[in-house]
Amino acid sequence: MSLLSVADLQRWLEAEGPEGLQSLLDYAESMVAAYLGGESLEEADFTETKTPVYDTKVIELANGPLTTLTSITANGVAIGTADVSRSYWLLGYKNGFAGGVPLTIVGKKGWTRASTPYNLKQAIYMTAAAIKERGVDRGATSTRLGDFAETYAEAELCVPDSAARLVRSYRKVDNIGA
Repeated sequence: MSLLSVADLQRWLEAEGPEGLQSLLDYAESMVAAYLGGESLEEADFTETKTPVYDTKVIELANGPLTTLTSITANGVAIGTADVSRSYWLLGYKNGFAGGVPLTIVGKKGWTRASTPYNLKQAIYMTAAAIKERGVDRGATSTRLGDFAETYAEAELCVPDSAARLVRSYRKVDNIGA
């Protein structure tokens, strides 16, 4: 399921018909997700286990963008979620996370169609429009080995600068070291 409807994209693009718009929408959403550092923008439950090497006040999540923190435990002992500050890719704890102590983080990443932020919707629309205008081959690389062929693209080259600026706060690489 897409975060946006084909009908909404059709209106936004002022397209005559819906033909090909679902695949365009799926591709645009996957490029925006990759640009942000995640696999998908769709809401999903996750459980992540991390063991910090050193004492630290901030840990980076592999799963994201984090939208709901359900629980966090340190060696099986619950840490109150109210005591944990969070961004889309980072968790901070004023008392610090102890090095060598396993953490289990449970939460939700991504959004539903109803909860998708306006600026994220606009970025997906803009990315879809740019892909429709210039085609999917900008920044795409193809490889072939026998009968196997794969095409992939750099998300930074597929997401227009104007769209990237709208979703910068959700991006993983912009949060590192924050």
